[in-house]
Amino acid sequence: MGGLALSVRKGHSVTIGDDIVVTCIDANRGVARLLFDAPRDVRIIRDDAKVRVPKPRPTEEGD
Repeated sequence: MGGLALSVRKGHSVTIGDDIVVTCIDANRGVARLLFDAPRDVRIIRDDAKVRVPKPRPTEEGD
């Protein structure tokens, strides 16, 4: 799988599509803090947290 690697300075942003903006709010000692501005229906999950996120259960009609 290919990808795009970017270097972004603190305070700078990257736009994905029309409505997702990722901003670097802090970078220190090899760790970056990112702010994601995206619609509520977009799931954002860290790779190391994937195994802990339960899948949504189907809801029953009438509850």
